[in-house]
Amino acid sequence: MNIGEIKFVIDEISKIFNFEFKNIEVEKGDNLTIIADKDKIKIMCSEKTHLARALSVVKREFLKGNKEFTHTESANFKQRGIMLDMSRNGVMRVEAVKKYIAYMASFGLNTLWLYTEDTYHLEKYPFFGYMRGRYTKEEIKEIDDYAFNLGVEVLPCIQTLGHMEQYLRHQEALSVKDTASVMLCNSEETYALIEEMIKFWRDCLRTNKIHIGMDEANDVGLGAYLAKNGYTQRGKIIEEHLKRVYEICLKNDIKPLMWSDMYVRMGSKIDYHYDTNSRLTKEQAEKIPDVDMVNWDYYHTDVDYYVKMIDVHRVMNKHISFASGIWTWDGLLPNVSYTFKTMIPALKASIKENIDTFIGTMWGDGGCETNHFYALFGLAIISEYTFCKEDVLEDKIYEMLEAVTGFERCAVEDIDSYNGYFTDVVKVMETQILAMRKGTQLVWNDILYDLIDFDTKDMVFECDKLKKIAEKNDKWRTYYLFAQTLIEIAKIKQGISLNLRKEYKNKNKEYLKNILENVLPYLKQKYTLAHSLHKKMWRETYKVFGWEVIDMRYATSLSRIDYAMEEFKKYINSETYKIEELEEEKLYQKNPTGRYFRALVPTSNLI
Repeated sequence: MNIGEIKFVIDEISKIFNFEFKNIEVEKGDNLTIIADKDKIKIMCSEKTHLARALSVVKREFLKGNKEFTHTESANFKQRGIMLDMSRNGVMRVEAVKKYIAYMASFGLNTLWLYTEDTYHLEKYPFFGYMRGRYTKEEIKEIDDYAFNLGVEVLPCIQTLGHMEQYLRHQEALSVKDTASVMLCNSEETYALIEEMIKFWRDCLRTNKIHIGMDEANDVGLGAYLAKNGYTQRGKIIEEHLKRVYEICLKNDIKPLMWSDMYVRMGSKIDYHYDTNSRLTKEQAEKIPDVDMVNWDYYHTDVDYYVKMIDVHRVMNKHISFASGIWTWDGLLPNVSYTFKTMIPALKASIKENIDTFIGTMWGDGGCETNHFYALFGLAIISEYTFCKEDVLEDKIYEMLEAVTGFERCAVEDIDSYNGYFTDVVKVMETQILAMRKGTQLVWNDILYDLIDFDTKDMVFECDKLKKIAEKNDKWRTYYLFAQTLIEIAKIKQGISLNLRKEYKNKNKEYLKNILENVLPYLKQKYTLAHSLHKKMWRETYKVFGWEVIDMRYATSLSRIDYAMEEFKKYINSETYKIEELEEEKLYQKNPTGRYFRALVPTSNLI
């Protein structure tokens, strides 16, 4: 690092911290070492992100009152970072991405994957990313320049097989469409499109790597491919398709990575991508071109399980990266507990097995309802396990989170309650998966239909800490208030869900009158406030495209409250003798299906 590079890093981290660093000396060193005394702070490091993390450590120690200290650490992972999903409605503004990169560097993270299915501009394909907030080359270059100056590598994470439903719905895409979400293999039109995709990113970024996706394409060959070519075994189609995509990468001097699940399925007798007994044959493994494999797993909580799956991947004889999950796809707020439960054993297993690349993915399934800035706690987890040699206490993770971002631990803890937790430990163990996403289920749940598949009576939703700190934290006030408002809505809707049908069947019109005159008008106020706060956060973080999806969800919720009020009023005034929706018996399913808005409001397809 030269003087200009050092100054840039210090200046940018100072801005993101709103904290002035004085008397900093920087020297080259193999490990990250900080020697702070009353006169100066000496930092020895070899990477820009090490320098940025050193500044975070200095701030953390200063906040604790430690002005004189010595600190040494080294990284467990060569490449450590995050993946931002830019394909599920929310495409982050360039300035928001740059802000995220500054936070990444402050945590010592040096790799950013941009997940873009169709959200980048291809001149030859005008409907590719049309009205979806697609990035231009100039925008991507601006992001890459900023990242490079902070020591962060930006890597494109695209799709060259499945997960392409947003583009494939257009008439323009008919010639490259197999099924609703899978591209047509063995088609020259498809490979022409893929070459344009790869050229776009090769032109924009410094990296010589590209993630080509190819995950979850389970119905490949069962649409237009079947009509044109007849039935072909799925593994054979993928082998031939990967060979063509690899040749395009080779031609454009770029090294591909891919999600590994379809190859794990090939080696599994039960066609399951989390099968620890999966083993490719030697012949199958030898047919895989020189493509790095990314082992993705966001669900398991056991170190030994992750180790076994890493062994499954070693049979492929390829470089292995591990992708865990920062749970941003569970609704309107992140699932903090489940992130801790799944990511920490994944980190431990990766360190144990000498995996050199670890990525925390932030998917936006369900429409990017969770703002990415709520997920900064996940960066702190990766950071502390990257730079510490022993088990990391939660206190250390939250200390670093607060030092880097100013986002308070007590706020994260209240936010976590939104997903629903139990005070009964046995109940927690029994319902670990079922208890996920309960807050969002309640927020979007229709009052009269009440399609939640799980009894919420023992769940606790807390926002007392958020109430106390929301007005005191200027930087994150909107985020705190939004989370507080959602939790309040969930608590109100929980009460309605638990009691409405029972009181209706008891013909308790006084209860319904209270709901009509007091509860639902107050609930409407809360929805209106949540909508306003959500829009403010969205417009600051994302391009406008995609907001219409979230906007319509709030509008639907408010409209359905008005409808319920009309029905209650008619019933109370004896204008009707029944409320038809409440006459239906509520049923529960063994495996809850109500995960996203589309399954919580309508009982028929939304047209």
